[in-house]
Amino acid sequence: MALRDILVHLDGTAQATSRLAVAADIARRHQAHLTALFVVDVTPPIMGAADAGSGAAIAEIMDQMREDALRASRGVEATFASTLTREGIAGEWRLAEGSTPEQVALHARYADLVVLGQANPAEGEAAGAATVSAAIFESGRPVLVVPYAGTFASVGQRVLVGWNASREASRAVHDALPLLAGAGSVTISAVN
Repeated sequence: MALRDILVHLDGTAQATSRLAVAADIARRHQAHLTALFVVDVTPPIMGAADAGSGAAIAEIMDQMREDALRASRGVEATFASTLTREGIAGEWRLAEGSTPEQVALHARYADLVVLGQANPAEGEAAGAATVSAAIFESGRPVLVVPYAGTFASVGQRVLVGWNASREASRAVHDALPLLAGAGSVTISAVN
């Protein structure tokens, strides 16, 4: 299996830049097409009955959330476009509206690899954890999760494979073969 299509989920967070760098590096090394997905998620805020006021107030809040997300998307799209040019890779920008976990899982089904960010537990990013979970369990595609902390100029040079001879381990190694083939070293850890 070759990596021909890579999907990276981008948002307005600082970690999105790191995610984009990792995805662009993999796309460049594998001469793959890179698709960026930005989701405008206007899930209504949770409000108590006393806070809700009227439907008009909620609609106004959701409209403002949408405008803020669209404004943020323009800056992220510009960064993505400049990354494609700088790295010399082909790609496309997708802007979707809806639930972030659902949209990421849907778009992931058409990719050979999905690059997502790990949710920062200190920031209480419940949507981030739900997005990773949906991509892993609902897309049927391999998912690379970039940690929220640290910087990663390149991935896949030194690889550690956790092996337990299960169906899941077999599938994960098979899906990772394009990355393993280009690794400088691969270590297999099996614990009985």
